[in-house]
Amino acid sequence: MKKRYYRVCKLLFITVFIVSASMLITGKTIMAEQSKIIVQEESKYYRLGRFSVKIPETMKQVVLRNKVYFTDIETFAWDNKINHKEERKKIWDERLQTITSLTLPDDVKEIVIDTMDFSSDEYWAKGVFYHGNSVSKKQAGWDVLVDRGEYGAWFRVSGSYEKNNKMIKVLNNVIKSYRASTNKIDIFETGQDSGYYLKYGMLDMDFKAQEKTYSRFEGHPIDQYLKLKVEIEAIDEVEETNLIQRLSISLLGNFAPGISIDEIRSEQREVGGLKGEEVVIRGTEEDDSNLIFSWRFPGEKDSATAPEILIKMDSKDGDLDAKLALWDSVLDSFKPLGH
Repeated sequence: MKKRYYRVCKLLFITVFIVSASMLITGKTIMAEQSKIIVQEESKYYRLGRFSVKIPETMKQVVLRNKVYFTDIETFAWDNKINHKEERKKIWDERLQTITSLTLPDDVKEIVIDTMDFSSDEYWAKGVFYHGNSVSKKQAGWDVLVDRGEYGAWFRVSGSYEKNNKMIKVLNNVIKSYRASTNKIDIFETGQDSGYYLKYGMLDMDFKAQEKTYSRFEGHPIDQYLKLKVEIEAIDEVEETNLIQRLSISLLGNFAPGISIDEIRSEQREVGGLKGEEVVIRGTEEDDSNLIFSWRFPGEKDSATAPEILIKMDSKDGDLDAKLALWDSVLDSFKPLGH
């Protein structure tokens, strides 16, 4: 009777062990398959200023901001790429209407100071100079609409009213460098390019001060709340902020009341030839848990090839291995253009 009892117990133990092992193997297989899907899914290259990054096609670019040589730039595609004079006039008139509805600074009778034709033989361009600061009449700015064929763009610069001539000079330099179409050579593979890239077209110009690029991508099948941000900024002073040290301080001193932090990764990592720091954590507050992925390079002073760079991804907790695979694929794809 005892022998039979031990035999049954032994059989049960072996069964439990096999089932547990099978579940473990199956779980690892599923996670491996998720990672494989992430790595193999169709992706698209995005050119962000003087850098490029490969993002899954399932994610959408919802924000892109570009600033070069003190000038904010926004490009767009015309609805009618061949004949869009009426569309151009409509966009211009709408902008003028928006400007004339702004609050006037004290002692100013007209919001619009001047308009100017910035056109050349190669493109149509028209600008408006106006008081954009309702608090100070000493501040003013230019909005210039440019038509380069199939694409259009707004170029905006602002500053002291007295520096109007300097603003016009800056605008002329930047606008003249704008190219609506780009070279068909695959610059991602050949590295034969040194321009600053916009959503549509590029600036064919050498590095200038005040270069700044920000882009945000959202959504993914593994997490609809997933967000990925890329910030690139040329700096004139290096801020020696250490991600790993900041994480250590947070872990030792309690990040914030009621919030716990679990370290997943904390290490030096080279991305695009730049030696930065990577931190991946899980932050939990009550029943809400989120994953935060960060990589940062502090930058070098006045450098086009080594600016300050922050790449960050946020998501809800869960599917960690799949999200790490996605994160790794993004970092591995990030690189400078033409350098």
